[in-house]
Amino acid sequence: MNAPVTAITDTTKQLILAAERLYACEGLDVVSARQIAEAAGQKNISSVKYHFGGKEGLLRAILGYRLKTIQQNRQVIFNDLLAEGRETDLRSLVEVLVKPYSDLLLVPLDEHYYLQLIPQLYAQPVTRQLVREVSGQVGLMQALGQYIRQCLADVPSPLLEERMAMMAIQIIQVVANWDNERRENEQLMTEKQLAAKTSILIDFIVAGVSGSAMDS
Repeated sequence: MNAPVTAITDTTKQLILAAERLYACEGLDVVSARQIAEAAGQKNISSVKYHFGGKEGLLRAILGYRLKTIQQNRQVIFNDLLAEGRETDLRSLVEVLVKPYSDLLLVPLDEHYYLQLIPQLYAQPVTRQLVREVSGQVGLMQALGQYIRQCLADVPSPLLEERMAMMAIQIIQVVANWDNERRENEQLMTEKQLAAKTSILIDFIVAGVSGSAMDS
């Protein structure tokens, strides 16, 4: 069932933020709608059902709320890449995938828990499909994937597809680990620190997807 929410109001925003935090910290299968309503300061314990239609609708709303900024940033980076003629540079293409996501690490700790939530969503087939449905940017991602495949035309297709799937999971897990570290240390990364980490991750991904296959 799709979320009936058509606009973010003060109430729906508080429910989204409370649910994101609770799901991220406690687990998707542990948190109840009542807990979310109470954490959001709602007297009506049925507010999740009323505003979102249920858990799936609430998850869609969380994803939509967070992905808007990620998608906007990715589009800007991708447009710059095309304008500068870097669509044949594998490292630049991988940066389009990584940087909009890792840049969330510059957001204050208490303003989002999305990086802790997304690995849980990818861990389950149903919620992983939900992420794909809400993510959008089909045209951009298809073009990006095609450019990456062209850069790696010498890698056998089945192997390349496997590597690209692993690449997405690797990005999610590594950035989530960085988020864990900053929460444990209770401090933000500086832009310089994040730039250095992001550069290492991009290099690692590029090496992984482009490396020679070993004979089995």
